[in-house]
Amino acid sequence: MARAADWLNAGGDSQRSNWQRREKVITTANAKNLQLIWKLKLNPADRDLTAPVILGHLVTNRGKKELIYIADSDNNVYSVDADLGRLFWKRGIQTEGSSCPSRAVSILTAAPALTPGPPLPPGATEEDEDAPEPLRPLYVLSSDGMLHKMHPGTGADLADPRKFVPAGSSPTDLLLYSDTVYTTTRVGC
Repeated sequence: MARAADWLNAGGDSQRSNWQRREKVITTANAKNLQLIWKLKLNPADRDLTAPVILGHLVTNRGKKELIYIADSDNNVYSVDADLGRLFWKRGIQTEGSSCPSRAVSILTAAPALTPGPPLPPGATEEDEDAPEPLRPLYVLSSDGMLHKMHPGTGADLADPRKFVPAGSSPTDLLLYSDTVYTTTRVGC
């Protein structure tokens, strides 16, 4: 089960419903009052960006954070502090053979996916901030077809990258269900 503000993959959940079932503040009555509170330019080259994923509660070396994760077509992964609209960390993934030489356009990296949180213990609520939560890795697919398992608070590798799809295969957004990562490819070299 996802915790309060988690948006685990493009589409929100494994059904890609685009529905935040745990939303308690935004309603059809007050949605018209929403305002832009910050915006952030992530890459100077205006490269293609993936859909964001959100980890609603993470204890970091800078306190409790809600972090947004986005990847771009240059194999950069960005972590943004959702409350402050500031870059929390950025990681460039080194790739080999990451694109099709015959292609004029860059190959968009699939949107990352987050590991769901464990079910809440009996009697606990989503607002219980003292409930312990295990590390929930971030999965990112680079354009060379390697799947990276990253620490959500630092961007560091939690395991060696693994070959997942062919290089330059233009994968769709990642989907993590149970303990399996899925994607499909659109175009090959």
